[in-house]
Amino acid sequence: MKINIKYLNLRIPILLFSFGKRKDVPYYPAADNVSIGSVVITNNCLDVGLVVEVSNGSPAKILTRCDRLSVVYHNGMCPQYGGVKYVTWYDTGINMSLQEWIDLSNTYDADGFNKYWKNRLLSKNQ
Repeated sequence: MKINIKYLNLRIPILLFSFGKRKDVPYYPAADNVSIGSVVITNNCLDVGLVVEVSNGSPAKILTRCDRLSVVYHNGMCPQYGGVKYVTWYDTGINMSLQEWIDLSNTYDADGFNKYWKNRLLSKNQ
């Protein structure tokens, strides 16, 4: 832990406590300039999705992990996130096709899928 002392205009000392920069949470820009095929995430990679529709540069339709069972219940399509515009999405800078997304989704269970993306995003930023 580092302690920093900074001064206001009146030279009154202020103590600031910082625990250092977290290396496990890289910075990603807001997804306000994405294209179809962009992989986007929510804060701390809680949700990962594939952009399949864009409106003014922002995601309008985002697909979730697409396993065999969910395809059956969604008439052969991958399920999508509801309320996309009410969540802050971040652009990972990774693009993939719908078929690549489906293949990747079928390779992992939900937990493995999330771990795959966390590891891939961490390795991309190192």
